[in-house]
Amino acid sequence: MSGRKPPDEFALYKGDLLVAVGTAEEIARQQGVTAETIRYYSTPAHRRRASGTNRFVAVRIDRDWER
Repeated sequence: MSGRKPPDEFALYKGDLLVAVGTAEEIARQQGVTAETIRYYSTPAHRRRASGTNRFVAVRIDRDWER
């Protein structure tokens, strides 16, 4: 066991449509943005701004159930 936690995974939505699932880096590469942008999409500040719109929103996937 290396002591490192696996990278966070995200689900990226545009409105109600699931666009992608994977690490921030994987989704960023697919969408043509930076991984930091995907992480920003998961913040409370972005969710407030995106509320009621058809903007991208990322949800961090909780993997605690796998342990």
